[in-house]
Amino acid sequence: MAAIMPFQAPLERRHRLISTYSCCPLSEQRIPTPDPETAANDAALETLERQGIPYVPGYESQLYHPSVIIKYPDHFNPAAHP
Repeated sequence: MAAIMPFQAPLERRHRLISTYSCCPLSEQRIPTPDPETAANDAALETLERQGIPYVPGYESQLYHPSVIIKYPDHFNPAAHP
């Protein structure tokens, strides 16, 4: 059985949302690039912006419970550590 990484579930949700809303006018307006990798990154940054989370070192601490960050410290920026 493969180990579940802390980012797996959020990434899967993000990919589902991107594929679901990739054709909406807002996505086309705000994310004009046809490159899926760049579009996914732009969508993630826009999502953080809409949630009022600045994209700065340690922003993950606002997305993940401290126990997750403590359990997987190597997967997070040191600025996110509690």
